[in-house]
Amino acid sequence: MQVAIFRSRWMRRAIVALALIVVIALLLVVGRWYVATQRVQDVATHAAQSIAPGDSKSTASTVRRAFSSSQAQADRGGYRLPESAGRATIHLHAIEAYASRQERDLAALPPPNLPLTAERFAQLKGLSDDGNARAACVLAEEVTKCGFLPSMGEKELQYRERKLQALQREGRTDDRLVKQIAGSRAMLKLLQEECVASVAVASAEPAWRHMLRSALLGFEPAMSRFVSSPMFDPTDLSASVDALAAYRSYYGPMLDAVAQRGDSFRMAVAAREYGGTPLRFNVFDVSVLIGGVSRDVARALAFAYATVELHSRQIAAGTSLSEKEREQAARQLASGRSRAAEIEAQSTPDERLQARALADQMIANWSPDVVSPRPKATRETPGKSKFDDFDSMCRD
Repeated sequence: MQVAIFRSRWMRRAIVALALIVVIALLLVVGRWYVATQRVQDVATHAAQSIAPGDSKSTASTVRRAFSSSQAQADRGGYRLPESAGRATIHLHAIEAYASRQERDLAALPPPNLPLTAERFAQLKGLSDDGNARAACVLAEEVTKCGFLPSMGEKELQYRERKLQALQREGRTDDRLVKQIAGSRAMLKLLQEECVASVAVASAEPAWRHMLRSALLGFEPAMSRFVSSPMFDPTDLSASVDALAAYRSYYGPMLDAVAQRGDSFRMAVAAREYGGTPLRFNVFDVSVLIGGVSRDVARALAFAYATVELHSRQIAAGTSLSEKEREQAARQLASGRSRAAEIEAQSTPDERLQARALADQMIANWSPDVVSPRPKATRETPGKSKFDDFDSMCRD
């Protein structure tokens, strides 16, 4: 009898202790997530404060008018903008407001293809803190080149080496894997040589933070890069909670914004995201953790319609297209039509009408460069290495 009572008391104490451990663990997780979201908000606040007072007031006024107008148009016919699309309006008008500062920011940048020394880092950081979105972009690319890429490359190399060793223990090999390992080693060696003098990278903030700042300041290439290339390690979440919070907050709205601007790949991605069939390349794809946007058939179809229209116009206007480029455009057009047909099959007549109206509104706002992009400037550098002009997207 006493043994049974003792066991019963022990079990109750064990259950209480386990419950306390679970509660404490949950509190720690919730607390860490709250800290992460606050740090991300600090990036946004700092970006807003670094814009010149006149620019800031003008931008805020434009955003308020545009958001009210967008909501009013969207509410017609019973359609309500999804949250990500509503927030995209803010980023769209940040891009428009930044147009007046682009050339000024470019002129202030230090020369490219130099190591990220302490002095160069301080110069770029100072420009970034003063609202230079291009400088924030350059910092992100420099830290990516000499911090993020070597770290991820080393992990990828180790994974492939373990895989090859497992095959060799079974008396087998894989020529393709052997070539990949050799390529990874060569790339890491090049990065090591390239980054030997970039001593400031070790103490710099993560690349994603600089790219987010550039995007929030309205630099469209940074916004597109932030969406398409998450800069954190999915195998080390404990060190990437802040980044995960940032991407979960900004991925959907920024994807919607750059897609509306006529980025063909981002439009295709947005169509899949809003259609409920997001692209996931493998189980390590960090977009699985980031999360996407809420399903919205009308918006998915609108991006599909816009994608088809863009490729149709490019083919019609592409008198200077090479045969290869014309074939690629034709394949993209066929793929876009197929995707639009798939979404149409799941839509109602009202959703199709709303999608057509939304697509027409997007298309009407495209700049001429969307259909006929201007050729990018080429920079000839004597003795150019593989990683020279790594920050070229920040300077174009």
